[in-house]
Amino acid sequence: MDIDNRHFPPAGKSTLLKLMIGELEPSEGVVGRHSHMTIGRYHQHSTEILDPNKTVLEFFMVRFAVLLDQS
Repeated sequence: MDIDNRHFPPAGKSTLLKLMIGELEPSEGVVGRHSHMTIGRYHQHSTEILDPNKTVLEFFMVRFAVLLDQS
């Protein structure tokens, strides 16, 4: 799903994501979630620590290398 300002008003994207992950309950209607749905997200200010030259997986493998070595 492409969530950007072309599809949703600026004030609605965070609310939509919170509804999708169950942080909020809808005031009307029902939000259906597939039992195998997984949503990954990061805070908008996380971009300050992310390396734009690495994929998300590469970033986490470097960031948590110590934990990977212990397994």
